[in-house]
Amino acid sequence: MSLGKLFTTTGGTKFRTFGTLEKVIVDDWGVHIYNQDGWSVGMKKVYMYWAHIAQKAERAIGKSVVIETGSSSSSSDYFRDLYVDNPTILDFPEDAGPEAQSALVWARAHREEIGYQLYLAKEQNNELNVKWEELTASQKGEAETASLALDAVWDDFKADPNRRFMLVGAAYLNRDKPEKPDKAFALRLGLDTTKHKRINVKVLERTYRNNLLVELPDFGDTKCQIAVKQGNAQNTKNEWCIVTVSNTLKGWEPLEDELYSDWRSTRRDITYYMDAHNTLMGRLFAEVA
Repeated sequence: MSLGKLFTTTGGTKFRTFGTLEKVIVDDWGVHIYNQDGWSVGMKKVYMYWAHIAQKAERAIGKSVVIETGSSSSSSDYFRDLYVDNPTILDFPEDAGPEAQSALVWARAHREEIGYQLYLAKEQNNELNVKWEELTASQKGEAETASLALDAVWDDFKADPNRRFMLVGAAYLNRDKPEKPDKAFALRLGLDTTKHKRINVKVLERTYRNNLLVELPDFGDTKCQIAVKQGNAQNTKNEWCIVTVSNTLKGWEPLEDELYSDWRSTRRDITYYMDAHNTLMGRLFAEVA
């Protein structure tokens, strides 16, 4: 079977025309995608963002895609990202040199990724609007106060998106059991934050009131949405604190409500919430095929 067009950037990243994406399978090993000829490439679950890519692939079924592979891996066996090939990502003007070709490919891939992120942001905005209506008057007041405080510093955040936010969890409070922020990180992202008093973030955008879409540099650049507020206790005054976190996976919230609706009020070891994350991920991708 002949493989699609291969392009290697000046930095060594490989982009290959994959064809029409016909099927996505998630198993214990990782994510497998298949084209119209039955050709398959895979992505191991060692990557923190595998679930994001799996859902991105699922949405691209029936469309022509280009796969991205790192410089040290075979593009005929593995992939680490994929992009809808519209317009064609690997077509270049005849007079374009290697640098220009690489810049074009990255720009086109980035455009496709931004489009997918915009789609996710719209979905999340709808969900947050529903959640907002469910808040108590006190909770709405707290969120509005945090939103106004964020308004005042938003230009600074945009100018310098690399931030270090406080996490008032088990480490900060010197508790044996995880606190609510720790439980949210474990349940929704599979991350143990019980030893962290602060977390580095890269702010990507402001999504809704006091909610931010961020990457976590210390956790494989995991993308997530966090709600923040300024602390008012003696040791947190004027510090930006993470109130809670949510992932960017479609279909997560109904499953969480079905299987672990009481997680906020439970007092268990962190392993319970990490195991719950694995259970939810298994259910979420059980029917991806």
